[in-house]
Amino acid sequence: MEIRNVKMAQKPPRICTFDLVLPKMGMTIKELALLETHGKKWISFPSRMYEDAGKKKYFPFVRIDEDKKGPFDQKVLELLEPLLREVSVPLQPLVEPIFDFPPDF
Repeated sequence: MEIRNVKMAQKPPRICTFDLVLPKMGMTIKELALLETHGKKWISFPSRMYEDAGKKKYFPFVRIDEDKKGPFDQKVLELLEPLLREVSVPLQPLVEPIFDFPPDF
């Protein structure tokens, strides 16, 4: 497996998107996402959003059996973590003041 095209996300719980290349199969799955909520990370396959009874739900285009999902996520995370350190951009310090305090404050 190979990870390509890592793009940091701007909106939590999505950390990044990436492409997963499976060279032995000659397959590339585009736009997977790494998500994190409450300290738990997982891989989400491409999906489409739909509404059901007024609630947003997602229909995944690819599905892995439950007993294989954990090991799959772990392997992808192992490959992805070093790349995240390379592409993540640290927050820039704030240059403009938020409040207009007097100089002696």
